Amino acid sequence: MGSTNNEDEVRRMLEQRLIESGEKEELQDLLRTGLVESGWKDQVKNQCRDIIQAKGVTNTTVDDLLQELAPKARASVPDDLKEAILLRLKTFLLTNLKELEDQSN
Repeated sequence: MGSTNNEDEVRRMLEQRLIESGEKEELQDLLRTGLVESGWKDQVKNQCRDIIQAKGVTNTTVDDLLQELAPKARASVPDDLKEAILLRLKTFLLTNLKELEDQSN
């Protein structure tokens, strides 16, 4: 039970550092830019338009769109973009985790 509380505290501290350092915003910008540049955003927008046209505007809800599009949209994020973001996040986390460990010793 104590280790879970400790893990929760470390997670909270890392999340706080991610926000305070501006890294979270930079990662979000990297993702946004990558999705636009890869054509992913336009692809998803076109799929959304196709669903609305097929079902009709009055018969389509946001929940319908999310349910149908979300799995396809997640799966179609370019692998190189996922890898770049994950590598940057991993580097940030490892660096900051090491700093937290050093501070506690």
